[in-house]
Amino acid sequence: MKKNILIGIVICILLSTNSIFTYAEDDSLEQFRDAVNKAWVQRDYEEIQQLIQNRLNNHPNDVLALGVKMYYYVFCSRDLSKARETGDEFFDAVRKSGNSDMIQLSSMMRDEIYSIPLSESKPYTQEQIDVIHNEFNKSFPLIERFYSMATTILSR
Repeated sequence: MKKNILIGIVICILLSTNSIFTYAEDDSLEQFRDAVNKAWVQRDYEEIQQLIQNRLNNHPNDVLALGVKMYYYVFCSRDLSKARETGDEFFDAVRKSGNSDMIQLSSMMRDEIYSIPLSESKPYTQEQIDVIHNEFNKSFPLIERFYSMATTILSR
């Protein structure tokens, strides 16, 4: 009897711990990606920001949302301090997954953000914005990489 109670307690602890590291285990990853891409193509940065915030409210350690947020600060609001802060959150979320390949990739991505000097935190000119949108004309920058990372982590 005591053994069954103890096993039940351990299972409850494991389940509650797993919920702390929520990784959005449903079809909403694809829906989020598609919504961000649609907003990107329309240049609706406020919508992208709202989508990110809503997602992180429901899934605080969501790799896809944190990756998009990190690059939002690089490509949309040009706030490199916040990009670095979010890069650390992104790395921590991936690290908690335990997937060594994804940990290595997320470390390189975070380092890439840190390699941009903070002195470059100036708003983009319209010409620069147009160049970015011409380069990434159908989807938010690197969103497919973040989507792939999130689905790889979930498949473990």
